[in-house]
Amino acid sequence: MPVTPEEQARQEIDRQLAACGWVVQNHKAMNIMAGRLRQSIRKRAFEGQLVPQDPNDEPASVLLERIRNARAAVSPQRAHKRRKSPA
Repeated sequence: MPVTPEEQARQEIDRQLAACGWVVQNHKAMNIMAGRLRQSIRKRAFEGQLVPQDPNDEPASVLLERIRNARAAVSPQRAHKRRKSPA
């Protein structure tokens, strides 16, 4: 028995919907993988494993202390500045 044009159209729609479902599932899986990859990269970055470390670089604790001191020196100056009123 020959397939009617309506049945052919229905089969084509079913085929395309199945393909769309596959794309959605694949997209979800890729988003999960991308999130895990970002997390892994951040972890390695914080551990200093992304690039070779220079033994001559100062420790992070020294850098952070220098930043704190610089902010503390600027902080009193900011308190005396006047804020401009919005126009």
